[in-house]
Amino acid sequence: MRLSGGMYSLVEALSSQIPKGCIHLESEVIGISYKSGGVGEAGETEGGEDDDDSTREKDSGDPLPHVVVRIRRTESKEKGGDDGLEAEGKEHGVSGEGGTTKVLTKEIDASHVIVAVPPRLLVKDILTFNPKLPKETMDGFRRIPTWMAPHGKMVAVYQNAFWRKKGLSGSGGSRAGPLSEIHDASPMEGRPALFGFLALNPQQRASKGTNEIISNAKQQLSRMFGEEAQNPESLFYVDWAQEKHTAGDEDVKFGFTGGHPDYEGIPRDAAGLWDGHLDFAGTELSEHHGGFLEGALCAAEAAVHRFLGKATSN
Repeated sequence: MRLSGGMYSLVEALSSQIPKGCIHLESEVIGISYKSGGVGEAGETEGGEDDDDSTREKDSGDPLPHVVVRIRRTESKEKGGDDGLEAEGKEHGVSGEGGTTKVLTKEIDASHVIVAVPPRLLVKDILTFNPKLPKETMDGFRRIPTWMAPHGKMVAVYQNAFWRKKGLSGSGGSRAGPLSEIHDASPMEGRPALFGFLALNPQQRASKGTNEIISNAKQQLSRMFGEEAQNPESLFYVDWAQEKHTAGDEDVKFGFTGGHPDYEGIPRDAAGLWDGHLDFAGTELSEHHGGFLEGALCAAEAAVHRFLGKATSN
């Protein structure tokens, strides 16, 4: 299935329904904590130091347990935004070629949190949990592959779809170059394009380097579709194994799985943590269509049903 404007058009449509200030771009969650006090106001802090929890809980006046999510963004001093982090964020003098930067942090209180990142990233310690998650939970997450994380992809954009004029579909398979699977990725409107998945595993890509891979790929496309393929108008290359928020250490180490993983939903040891205030979603944790967009929708729906069930019981 293709969408006019690409999959990003779906992201834009969904995000437009979310109230302003609820989405924090170019930010990362660095910690999630389970507290015994009530849900209070979100506060900004300086330099990653925690607020006084006793004050937070006393001011809220609510004895219910809650979760505190800590987010952080580093940006240039000149850059601003409208998502709430800038209002009271404190600057940190970091000098360099890029100029002065500032680190903005914010704590958000919530009754429940649903973590929707690949499970292996939680083992990678991209964020901290307090209290720590049980060893059995982390071991279960470690065994769940991140779909497509070991792979790489290249997209070459051209002024015209010259391959079609030659009666070629733009699709192909190859074992004589870095691209193993190639397709016509032309949008309904705009520049035509060819894209391909890389046959090289993460270690091979790291060894050869981006420039060599791109050069060999253009030569391969030229052999398959004509000399015009050698000179794309623009070219995009991504190695998901190098993406901090995509690939876990095991994804890089073990590379391709040789087939689609058998996703079975949330591991038993990850269910009901923090008295049900912490839950997990994401396509790798779906019982159906794991790894695909449909799996992400199924996992999100299941997590919301669990939340609504707990909210009703309370």
